[in-house]
Amino acid sequence: MHAHSTQAWVNYLNQVELPVLSGSLERIRQITRSETSRVQDLAEVILRDADLTSQVLKVANTVLYNPSSQVISTVSRAISLIGFDTVRSIAMTSMLLDALLQNTPRKPLLESLAYALHSGVQARQMLGPENPGRREEIFIAAMLSEIGELAFWSCRTPQSEQLQAHSKAKQAPGYEKPILGTTFRTLSARLVETWHLGELLQDVLSNRPPALPLSLNIRTLCELVKASHAGNPLEEEQILKRLSAQLGKAPEDLQSQFRESCHQAAEMFSQYGLRMLLPYLPADDPARRGEVSARVDANLQLQILQDLSAMMLSGANLNEVLQTVAEGIHRGASFQRVALLMQERGSDWFTPRIVLGPADAQWRRNLQLHAPTAQRYRPQDLPQGIFNGTWGTPVARALFGSAAHQSIEGEDFFLAPLTIGNRLVGALFADMGPAGLLASPAQQQAFAHFSQQARFALLQLTLR
Repeated sequence: MHAHSTQAWVNYLNQVELPVLSGSLERIRQITRSETSRVQDLAEVILRDADLTSQVLKVANTVLYNPSSQVISTVSRAISLIGFDTVRSIAMTSMLLDALLQNTPRKPLLESLAYALHSGVQARQMLGPENPGRREEIFIAAMLSEIGELAFWSCRTPQSEQLQAHSKAKQAPGYEKPILGTTFRTLSARLVETWHLGELLQDVLSNRPPALPLSLNIRTLCELVKASHAGNPLEEEQILKRLSAQLGKAPEDLQSQFRESCHQAAEMFSQYGLRMLLPYLPADDPARRGEVSARVDANLQLQILQDLSAMMLSGANLNEVLQTVAEGIHRGASFQRVALLMQERGSDWFTPRIVLGPADAQWRRNLQLHAPTAQRYRPQDLPQGIFNGTWGTPVARALFGSAAHQSIEGEDFFLAPLTIGNRLVGALFADMGPAGLLASPAQQQAFAHFSQQARFALLQLTLR
């Protein structure tokens, strides 16, 4: 997409990248008829999509939305128990996340998405009590206040590649305009207008002073979240004073409420299956520190290792064992992406046979391990029998080739060669995804344990 104008970007997003999202959001937004008919209409829209239905019911059953812990097994029951607006908000959020994360997400998208969801939670928690009938509308307005930026970073365009190189350093507002031909804020306003996302959100994004005090409060609160994410305490303090004057509340009370809502955002990330966003919460947030220190689930690890031992004693086939090993690395050691790579017949490349985590078709296609290069790394010559590399280095390029490095983002990765005798027959791969995270020593040790189980299973197979 080469044209540089707001309308050109809107057309491209509507017609090429996000046509289903724009249609789905508008269908849900239009359900405003009588109480009975709108409940039926909302349930019908959700039930058309099995994945959306599953996600809505999963989130509706969490403590954050359902503190009574009554089991919700149907969409109509969810609407009855936690409210029409809440279920509609969950559905819209789920649709947005599904559309934006359909490809392997890059770091700028994860950063923007963490900010958007955090803004929504803050607005609902801090402004909702004064506007009880509009809590979910407030959440949506704050969350979608930068829909243009979210939509842009979800696309793989030359402009996004170019802008990502510039975004590695902190940039002044509007730094995107020379490359896009427009600003994210202008693009957001036009998308909101085109997708008919509501008057409140249009007022929040207006170039004029907001017509409603609520719109001004949402705008100011979003500024506060952005300053917090940017790690700018001086600006954060100034915005907090401004918000304090607008709401008529003491700054210290608002600050305490802000921190509590940050915990709510962390909880929401986990409930939507978005743990990869937790590191993008403000760096001094205790919820984030707790998450980082609790990545490895020792009890789950032990259970899976015991299951593996029982499987091998019972003569389970190799595929079942390796699938369980991969699940142990993904769930027990909390690696974002895990793959079992096996050699294609007559080829020098190993390709994924098992993939766990957010991996799109392009990731799966381009993650290829060069067998002659990998053959140099024997388990007995490696610390703990695993190789720890970093994306972008000459060694990594030799192992995975140029296609992987053009499309797969991340920091460090781990590779466990699987051998029978001296012959390399496969490899286990794991990394922390594109978010720029580094695996902890406990994760590395867990990866080594599961890799040893995989090698033991291969050895047993050869002795049968």
